[in-house]
Amino acid sequence: MNENRLEALYGELATVLIQLYSPSFPRIGSLNQVDDFTWEVSHRPLSLPMNDHLVGTLPQSGLPASDTTYDTASSYFKSRADLHVAHFKNHRNDSIHSADDARQRLESA
Repeated sequence: MNENRLEALYGELATVLIQLYSPSFPRIGSLNQVDDFTWEVSHRPLSLPMNDHLVGTLPQSGLPASDTTYDTASSYFKSRADLHVAHFKNHRNDSIHSADDARQRLESA
């Protein structure tokens, strides 16, 4: 590809990425369509890790309520950290049989 064309393409791509990162939203969560022209954030975010917890060993009661939204990034990330802790507490622990087994697996990783 011509270097000038490639540079122009990267410039256009950068412009699109800047536009995608520019919007500011009052809440963090999942969008819900109110009507044909209105959307609102009214449900908990469904991140990839949360989806993994939904299909994993974490009971549904360990997830944030479905109508939970967050007004700051720090509250969202705290919730994510709490979710990971809950997952560790509920995770089936039958893959490691002893402290020596755990050490051996960590050393070989």
